[in-house]
Amino acid sequence: LVTGLEAAVAPGPGPGIGALIPARSTSSGTVHEVVRRALEPERFAQALLDVAREQSAAPRGWVAFAAGGEFEIQVSHGIEDLTAHRGVSARVADPWDVPDADDDTRAADLGAKSLLAIPLAARSQVLGVLYLDHPRRASAFSREVRDAMFGLAAGVAEPLRALLDDSARDRARVRRASAARETAHELAPDTEVRLVGTSPGIRAVLRLIERYGPTSAPVTIHGESGTGKELVAKALHRASDRRSGPFVALNCSALTDSLLESELFGVIKGAYTGADRDRPGLFELAHQGTLFMDEVADMSLDMQAKLLRVLETGELRPVGGRRLVKVDVRVISASHRDLRDGVANGSFREDLYYRLNVLRIELPPLRERRADIPALVAHFLEGLARERGEEPKRLTPTALEHLMRHPLPGNVRELRNALARACVLSVGDELTPEQLLLEVPTHAPETSARPTPAYRKEFDFQGARLNHRQRQALEVFASGRTLTNRDYCGLVDVSERTGLRDLADLVKQGVLERLGKRKGARYRLVEQQQA
Repeated sequence: LVTGLEAAVAPGPGPGIGALIPARSTSSGTVHEVVRRALEPERFAQALLDVAREQSAAPRGWVAFAAGGEFEIQVSHGIEDLTAHRGVSARVADPWDVPDADDDTRAADLGAKSLLAIPLAARSQVLGVLYLDHPRRASAFSREVRDAMFGLAAGVAEPLRALLDDSARDRARVRRASAARETAHELAPDTEVRLVGTSPGIRAVLRLIERYGPTSAPVTIHGESGTGKELVAKALHRASDRRSGPFVALNCSALTDSLLESELFGVIKGAYTGADRDRPGLFELAHQGTLFMDEVADMSLDMQAKLLRVLETGELRPVGGRRLVKVDVRVISASHRDLRDGVANGSFREDLYYRLNVLRIELPPLRERRADIPALVAHFLEGLARERGEEPKRLTPTALEHLMRHPLPGNVRELRNALARACVLSVGDELTPEQLLLEVPTHAPETSARPTPAYRKEFDFQGARLNHRQRQALEVFASGRTLTNRDYCGLVDVSERTGLRDLADLVKQGVLERLGKRKGARYRLVEQQQA
């Protein structure tokens, strides 16, 4: 009698509901399988109505579910005007069996000759109503049909209750996530995101932000701690079509797998001890916006697999939840470690690397863009003065030279902290070297005239692999100058053969272009024509 529901509920392979619901009695376990296949109330209602009509041969019918203290007709068939029917659900606390509507004045406006309305009740609560009728024939429903309908209604009631409870929780989660996103957006600073500097490295970053911003492709930002990775991520968000959506940030380092999973994907009430309420994760909070994940290389391989699934499907399952939640999020990841090294040594999944590293931005450390230090100092001192409600302080020439010579391993963050500390210690308008309280470097200080990079022998410049000589020369090329090989050799103190090899490598990697041939050739940054 119930084979019709199989097509209505089970789109995929597996046993259909026709094999699950007998005509006169329905076990709770088999009906739960129906609910599992029909995860939305409207789809479940349609499946239920289809089966009931097939069993009873009723030409007309509808199914209503309780919603917000009232009953709402979810689906109907054969009834053009449901106006008179909308009040039926509220008065069907018990089965309403009308063999001949002429004998029951309550059915006068329903357009039916005979009807059967059965409450869908569980735990003394009416959750909905199954209604069937025949517009022209009296006594249309035999005893066998009525028994089958009562059995069907009784069998689906308890799993229907669970389904409606889940649906209500889902709606509440959506409301909370939406409210949280709006709050996060309102609390976000409305100031312009600005990267300070004119060095070649920072100019290349600004150019990539302008190019990458309008896309929705994932971006990986690589740079040392304190170089401004989150600032770049915010700039990408502001340059995108998602700028009106939320920007949500998370540092993945020092978080256990369980904590990171609950932070990213959310928690269902009762998932673990202390989970006293549903809590949306950061993916839900960042819906239609941007999620910035810093230090993503610190994630375990297990968490990397879970993150990969979300990126591939656009769906997540909250901790303790059964339902999948769809999200639309642009992911920007960052790390001070090169993810390629993680792939090589097996600590980072290769498939996740290719998911995240669609676009890439390299942030130069501050020691490689020392020409930007004066502008950064002025920018930070103005901001600190606004915070303190006073006129900006200024560095003495000696203090500025001290900063220019210091390695600043903490990069821009260390620079700002040193200035903030000096502003607190200073009683006058000038900041001295003693007030900066810079940590003593463990290696010989560099000179401001020749800012030799420290810590590494090779560097990434927007995908190009540069040695320390090539990186040093970029400061000069950035001023707009063109150099010959002799100029280059004098600048970095190498032989002409080594200089030619360095310059040819920069041309091959697309960093420089060569003007002329042989020994008289001159070299300049490719970006000079693109800017």
